[in-house]
Amino acid sequence: MKPSGASLLERLQGIIERSYAMHTGIREVGKFVVGDAGYRRLYSKADILQRVSSGDAAEPLPRLLLRASGPGAEALRAVIYYPDALVRRLEAHPPTRGLDERNIDDFAAFVEELDHLLCVAQRVREGIPFSLLELELHANVTKYLAAELFLSLTRGVGWMGEAERSWLRYHLFDKRDFVEADSEVRSRYRDAARYGWRFLAGIEGLPAGRRLAALREFHHRTHHQKLAHLN
Repeated sequence: MKPSGASLLERLQGIIERSYAMHTGIREVGKFVVGDAGYRRLYSKADILQRVSSGDAAEPLPRLLLRASGPGAEALRAVIYYPDALVRRLEAHPPTRGLDERNIDDFAAFVEELDHLLCVAQRVREGIPFSLLELELHANVTKYLAAELFLSLTRGVGWMGEAERSWLRYHLFDKRDFVEADSEVRSRYRDAARYGWRFLAGIEGLPAGRRLAALREFHHRTHHQKLAHLN
């Protein structure tokens, strides 16, 4: 990725890891990212275990690629694919200068895949199993909070009004149209979005300290504990 993209990547990594008190062990996150050429090389490999993507776009999707490099969970390897076109659009309309209709979708996808990588890295490092639903649920929460932060910072305000929250909910949740052919995959994405919004609504209005504590408690719960808490 170009320097401006890497800068956004590193900034978001820091925000996500600090927010959840994560210990991923990832020092140079840019080494875990490929563009179109790198994706074509990886896609041809037979050992790709899973492709985790946001599931609602007609063009090539950003996604996390997981593959095994040996026996055992510790041998799991991961890389994020960000389409070259997505990176160019974010460079043309930097989220650090503001979020609007031109970049909110790309920013959300960018955050989601980075969140997937960081969650997988921590779970593997700690020897804790994870599910695809859990990854999608977690990323739905993260993308909203990251967008909320960038929107408030670039507008010079420390809080979000109802209009801003409604705008974010529309773009990040309500307007999404999942187009995966597999009905189970579509159902997983819908469930993740529903659970994600339910959690966000539950922490809305909490004092900053309590909200951060709730966010970290949510992150450190297992897949089953998250669902039990939200059902």
